[in-house]
Amino acid sequence: MYMTDYLEAGILNTLKGTTLTAPSKVYIGLLLNDPTDTGAEGVEVNYTGYARVPLSLGDIQETGNVVKVSNDTSLVYATTDKAIGSISHVALYDALTGGNALAYSKMATTMAIQTDEAPNIAEGDITLGLSFSASKDFKRKILNFFKGQSIKGMETYISLWSGDPDAGGAELTGTGYERKKVEFGALEALSSGATRMSNTQLISFDKPLSSWGIASYACLTNGLIGRDVSFIQELAVQKSVEKGVFIKFTPGNIRVSLN
Repeated sequence: MYMTDYLEAGILNTLKGTTLTAPSKVYIGLLLNDPTDTGAEGVEVNYTGYARVPLSLGDIQETGNVVKVSNDTSLVYATTDKAIGSISHVALYDALTGGNALAYSKMATTMAIQTDEAPNIAEGDITLGLSFSASKDFKRKILNFFKGQSIKGMETYISLWSGDPDAGGAELTGTGYERKKVEFGALEALSSGATRMSNTQLISFDKPLSSWGIASYACLTNGLIGRDVSFIQELAVQKSVEKGVFIKFTPGNIRVSLN
């Protein structure tokens, strides 16, 4: 499924300190067309008795870099009193009626629904999968949002790592090493449909007074200490951080995006 602009913005804003409050329930609606990233372009089916159905999700699973979860019950809608056309997309909403679209997807097979039929979606047919450059823990936070758990606002710092934190990489250490606070600018809507934000200030690590090791990854972390990593980025060039070597990130150099 694809995130809507609303959800992308909400998740990115958690890195700027704003909590994304989860709905008590997430509902799935049936659409006759593509709602697009705005979530507002979709035409929802309309017939007597139709209502969005609450979505129940199973256990979160990990396969390589992908963290995913699927519906653990079948979804059955009211029986139609007329032909309603071809259902091509589904969308997840934070309310039974109205509300905000959170994510959407094209159906693998379009459903042409006639009179006296009950549209249904089988168990396991709705999957939310995340594979972007973020920690598995952060991906779990996002998926748990759909299960009613809010994502707390963070105080975001950039940190240097010897390897991928999800694969056993360790944060650099040494005299003078300390994570640096990141200030992000306004959200930017890209033509690809993604939402992006970048750092607005020059970030300069303190001058090393001893060897810190080899920096292979730069990661965004919540707070000055701890292993609460959100986004993970492998550096284009590894850098041996020895005594007297400066590490800097210019404005716009730290970019995070969601789609």
